[in-house]
Amino acid sequence: PLIRAISLQDSLILIGPESGLSDAETNRLHSLDFFGVKLSDWILRTDTAAILSIGLLNHLVVKASTQQ
Repeated sequence: PLIRAISLQDSLILIGPESGLSDAETNRLHSLDFFGVKLSDWILRTDTAAILSIGLLNHLVVKASTQQ
């Protein structure tokens, strides 16, 4: 499961532009083992996406550490 695979040491958050990533950028990121996560049905401002991403990652890491 995703929760068990997440740790802060091996996590990197990449926030794309509000207009989205190009197909070439997406393909390159996939080739580097990045995977996409949809944060919302709406397009978020870049600063809002960063805050939300850090909060969600922290939540998942704390949740995973309490389940062990």
